[in-house]
Amino acid sequence: MQRTYVDPTTTPPHSLLTANEWFVGVQISVPLFDKYRGDKARESLAEAAKALHDAENSQNDALDGLAKSRRAITELQAQADVAGLQQQLAQQQLEVVRVQLQNGTGNPEGPQMTPKDEQNARISEREKYLAVIDANYQLHQTEVQLLRQTGHLQMWLRARAGVQSPTAPVVQ
Repeated sequence: MQRTYVDPTTTPPHSLLTANEWFVGVQISVPLFDKYRGDKARESLAEAAKALHDAENSQNDALDGLAKSRRAITELQAQADVAGLQQQLAQQQLEVVRVQLQNGTGNPEGPQMTPKDEQNARISEREKYLAVIDANYQLHQTEVQLLRQTGHLQMWLRARAGVQSPTAPVVQ
């Protein structure tokens, strides 16, 4: 490294350094009263707390939806059972009307059965049958919705892929 002597009294200060010399400086700042950074830190904490609160609300909403679906399945199962029993009763009433129409009521003074009574009994039985089908459809639809919410639908579909006639999904 070559050094040259320069008289500082005659040379301006910017020309004191040569190309082979370096100038190093250090600056230290101590933010004791930095209001801007403190405000930004509080803002970040508030945003994080809000995001956590939103996540907890979403989780609670999802759990509430699952609980409602499970309760709905229980209620729909009971409705399907009741509809099945009503359909069986209507079927038995239709059989009674048929027998009474063929053999009489057994009471000569009472009203006799007519073909119109048989048709009304058939209509009633078919309405009850349709109610059973509708109740079972709503039950299965709710079970599939619950499977979708819990993420088990794909697994259930894969398990049922080889089955010819689909059965009701088992809900846990």
